[in-house]
Amino acid sequence: MAALLWAFISRLPLPVIAVVAVLGFYEGVPGLSSIPYIDKVPFIGRLAIGRVGMARLEGAQIERQKNMMLALKQRAARDAKRRETQAAIDVIARQYLTAQATITAQTALFQKGISDADYLCSGPVITGRLSDRLDAIGRQ
Repeated sequence: MAALLWAFISRLPLPVIAVVAVLGFYEGVPGLSSIPYIDKVPFIGRLAIGRVGMARLEGAQIERQKNMMLALKQRAARDAKRRETQAAIDVIARQYLTAQATITAQTALFQKGISDADYLCSGPVITGRLSDRLDAIGRQ
């Protein structure tokens, strides 16, 4: 097999061999790139994928890192906004509970005042003297 390959390559002119070698170096060897995990082998992986493919993979990795950093920044901004909103909601809730407690206390005082007034005013509202005068007017 090697002899057949050598016979074929030896019949090609040198410029054709140089062009094929440069294309293989830059674009990768087509048969080798289909082997799984070939890119993990240092020298053969670079030959299989080629310089262009390696640059594409490095660019994709850099882009993933940028996207991950952007996502982290957006998440941090979203969390900060959520914390600010929750703090505002907590302040409003505290104000509402304080107002509710004040209203409850005022209502209790008002009801106590009404019950005290009922106790004080439980006697006759019209005095005896006024009742006698009104009685005299009503009988005329």
